[in-house]
Amino acid sequence: MGSLGRLISAPVGRLARFWRRSVHFRVVAITTIVGALFTVAIGSYMYQRIADGLVTNAINSAQQEAQSQRQIAQNTFSNGDRTDLTSLRVAARQIAQQVASPGSDTSRRVVIIQAEGNTAVSLGDVSTQGADPDMIPSDIRLALKEDPDHEQVKIITVPDSEGRSTVPAVLIGSRLEVPNAGAYDLYFIFPMDVEAQSLTIVRNTFVFGGIALVLALAALAYLVTRMVVAPVRSAAHVAERLSAGALNERMPAGGEDDLARLATSFNAMADSLQRQIRQLEDLSTLQQRFTSDVSHELRTP
Repeated sequence: MGSLGRLISAPVGRLARFWRRSVHFRVVAITTIVGALFTVAIGSYMYQRIADGLVTNAINSAQQEAQSQRQIAQNTFSNGDRTDLTSLRVAARQIAQQVASPGSDTSRRVVIIQAEGNTAVSLGDVSTQGADPDMIPSDIRLALKEDPDHEQVKIITVPDSEGRSTVPAVLIGSRLEVPNAGAYDLYFIFPMDVEAQSLTIVRNTFVFGGIALVLALAALAYLVTRMVVAPVRSAAHVAERLSAGALNERMPAGGEDDLARLATSFNAMADSLQRQIRQLEDLSTLQQRFTSDVSHELRTP
C-alpha cells in the first residue's frame, strides 16, 4: 500500500508543482474543464429535449393508430355472424393479424387477453409476431380494469425486430367487448426502433461534436495564453540576463498593443539602468583615479 501511495503521490506532486509554476497550463486546464462541463450540461439538456420530443411524437402517433385499429377490431367482433367458442377463437386470431402490421413487419404488434374480472368463457391469449402476453405489465392491466373507457399508455421494453437487443416501445391498452365472451383487453405494442436509431445518431453527434468543441477550446486557450505568456517569459529571461551582467539584452518590441508597450517600457527601463550603471562605473573609475593620484602625491617627497 505504501509503494502504491508513492507511485500515485509522485506524479500528483509533479503535476501540482507544474500547476503552481505555469500560468499557461492553469489557463488551458481551467478553460478545458469549464468548457467540458458546459458542453456536457448543454448536450445533456438538448439530448433530453430531443428524446422527450421523439417519445411524445411516438405516443401521439401510436394513440391515433391504436384508436383506428381498435375500432376496426370492435366492429369485426360486433358484426360477426358466428358467436360459438370455436368461431370466436378463430375470429380473435384473424382480427389480431388484421389490426397488426402486415407481413413480417413488427412495427405494430398486437396482444389480446381476457380482461381482469371476466369470468366468461376464455378465448385464450392471442398475440402476433414479436409480441407475447408476458410483455404486458400487470399495472396497465389493473389500470385498464379500473378505467376501461379510456386508453392506457405505458412505455415498456421489448425485443427489437431482429431479436438481438431490446428497444423501448409504446404500449397502448384498450377494452373490447366480444359477443358471448365478455370483456377482452386489446394491446398494441409500437417498438420505437426508428426513434432509438435517431437518438443513437444524436448521441454520437453530441459526443463527437462535444469532444471537438472542447479540443478547439483547449487549442484556442493555448494559443491565446501563449500570446500573453510568451512576452512575459521573454521579459523574465531578459531580466535574468540583465542581472547576470548582459546589459545589452533587450526584449523584441513591435506593434502598438499592450504587450508591445510592455516590451517598450521594459527596454526603456533597461536602457535607463544601463546608463545609470555606466555612470556609476565612470564615477567609480574617477574615484579610483583620484584615490590613486592622492596616494601617489602623498608618497612623493
